[in-house]
Amino acid sequence: MTVDEEVGTALRRLAEDLRPLPDAYGRVRVRQRLVRRRRRTLAGLTVIVALAAAWAVGVPRTAAPQPAETPIAWDAVKTWSARLATSPARGGVAQDQTYVRALSAQIMDKIKAKTYLPEFDVRAVDVLFVDDVGDFRVAIVALDMRTPHYGWPYASATFKAARGADPAQLAGTVADYSDSLQPMTSADVGLGSYGDGGRRGIVVIAPASCRFQTAAWPAVKDWKPEPTGSYLARTPQSVPAEWYRVVCGSVVQDAMPAPRFSVPPHSAADLTAQLHNVRGQVSRTDAELALINFESAGYIYSGPAKLVWGGRMTWPRYGPGKLVVVAAPMVGGGWNGAAVFEPDANVGGGGPGFVTVDDPSRRDSLVVAPLRDLADHDVLVIVPDGTATLRVVTAAGVVTSQPVTGSALLASVDQASSATYTALDAAGKELRTSRVPPDFPGFGGNLWSTR
Repeated sequence: MTVDEEVGTALRRLAEDLRPLPDAYGRVRVRQRLVRRRRRTLAGLTVIVALAAAWAVGVPRTAAPQPAETPIAWDAVKTWSARLATSPARGGVAQDQTYVRALSAQIMDKIKAKTYLPEFDVRAVDVLFVDDVGDFRVAIVALDMRTPHYGWPYASATFKAARGADPAQLAGTVADYSDSLQPMTSADVGLGSYGDGGRRGIVVIAPASCRFQTAAWPAVKDWKPEPTGSYLARTPQSVPAEWYRVVCGSVVQDAMPAPRFSVPPHSAADLTAQLHNVRGQVSRTDAELALINFESAGYIYSGPAKLVWGGRMTWPRYGPGKLVVVAAPMVGGGWNGAAVFEPDANVGGGGPGFVTVDDPSRRDSLVVAPLRDLADHDVLVIVPDGTATLRVVTAAGVVTSQPVTGSALLASVDQASSATYTALDAAGKELRTSRVPPDFPGFGGNLWSTR
């Protein structure tokens, strides 16, 4: 598997099914739901803002993905989860077995007393990590469930307190928890809603038999072993621009980017140039907001976002409103984009995400974004300059033509994802032909599917 394929696996996860989950990685992926479903709705600005906030604030715990919905090797994932749960505790403080036993007992006593996690029927608490990270003491534990939640035999919880906290202090309040124990589990490092001045460190753990490697962003090519082996820890003051991957034996099982706390704003000159080049019409304020929020996804992108299209449109379900389309180059190749729709009625909103091989902001590009949140036959098409007609050929061979009066339109196409789209000028000359990419170009991955 190539580096691009390894990185692409994680990018495919990040670009779809985005919703809040308790840990930093869980918030930007639902690991078991994402294979082969890359273009489900990004939910426009709402999801992008939620994604940005997920790195900065604690998010209430939500249900883990149900195994019945996963297309990957669920038994293998459970095997790796169990290997993590039965791994010895990692971290400097974990070398003190008396401390580890006391912490486990304190947490178990509070669970039995229903102080927290009252809905969990826990058989045992296993400490997986405990150490001081910067100014904080952090613990990650596995919860061995008598009654699994959503099919997961183990749940997980994170505890945080001030550096040097004793077991009782650390076990005092559960910081985050999840119905699942993912084979690669992480914890934010910080206290309160915004941690250390808005920055948050991170701890990531994997089964003891695995090893972490890191690579600097944006190239993400030169992977180096992490000295701590099966875990890594970054303080709020030392979170570099990098990616992490987990190697078990000779197999790369997982990869994710570090959290990014801020993105440099686009310069006034760059924003002016983009507004001059963009197809359609976008206000400066709307453009700046869309770009900033989209780039908040962090190190999944190898470069700054670009405006693709903007203007008025009548959206299915929501009616008329403003639409801004943005995209950015992804680590590993290709582009990821989103259509951000704001209805006049101020009710609902959102829009589709899409992927392209080439830069969709080029005025000669043909962008096709299926609206799968609404119906499989609705598709947003942004056409090259000079387009007069959009010709669509469905998988069944049905040919339709639709006049184009602007640079973007909503088309109704049977099985839109498998159709072929061609932009024609006024003389009938083909300007550009495109299809919905079957997946991110050149991407594959393991996703803990190999035991």
